[in-house]
Amino acid sequence: MRITDGHLDGFRRAIAQAVAFAQEHGPQLMVAVFIDEERMLAHSFQLHRDSDAIRAHWRLSDPVSAAAPPMSSVLTG
Repeated sequence: MRITDGHLDGFRRAIAQAVAFAQEHGPQLMVAVFIDEERMLAHSFQLHRDSDAIRAHWRLSDPVSAAAPPMSSVLTG
């Protein structure tokens, strides 16, 4: 994810809350986010037990993600 300029601190807080929520309530076996401050990039790694766990993760995270302010964008390619 590319972190939007001026939003690094807010992004860090949001990610910390999201990871804590996922660790307590989510189906992931492992969640970690690494932030490259110099390049303003974040890398999220999640380990799921199976496809059902991924779908459960999407059901939990989609409403939260939709309501969050835009502090980053997803990079593709």
